[in-house]
Amino acid sequence: MDRPDPIFRCPVRTALTYSQEDLVGLTEKVTLF
Repeated sequence: MDRPDPIFRCPVRTALTYSQEDLVGLTEKVTLF
């Protein structure tokens, strides 16, 4: 647990990035309607 595990951190960062993109997409859809 001392050093970061790239195998674990990479998917986590990817999930966070997709979550942010999904939030932006939902916000745009809500703003349009």
